[in-house]
Amino acid sequence: MDLYFTVKNTIIEPVNPQPVIIADSYKYINVHFEFTTDEWNEGERTAYFTGQPIILNDDNTCYLPIVPKGIISVGVGCVKSDGAVFYTNKLMISITESAKPRSLQAICLPGIYEQIMQKFAEL
Repeated sequence: MDLYFTVKNTIIEPVNPQPVIIADSYKYINVHFEFTTDEWNEGERTAYFTGQPIILNDDNTCYLPIVPKGIISVGVGCVKSDGAVFYTNKLMISITESAKPRSLQAICLPGIYEQIMQKFAEL
């Protein structure tokens, strides 16, 4: 399943129509970001899902982290080599409850440190 967003300057918008997003999925929903302005060309781009940082792949994608039912925010930030830092607005998206039994344990996701170390290992 895929979600698509466009980013122009510091405004993030969904590419319509958005599919129904179900809570509790892991490595299932691939999120694509299309950056349409030059300020995003260089630098480390990070997606934020209700504040949870996910470093974007070279093709500006990442998996949606495990999220609960309700409303979550999506945004992107960039850190440039010259020290400049900027972010998009927060876009709110609705998450539908899943059929996952309460007795199942949540999957532990890698933190930002683990993501950075994984990127270094891939070089």
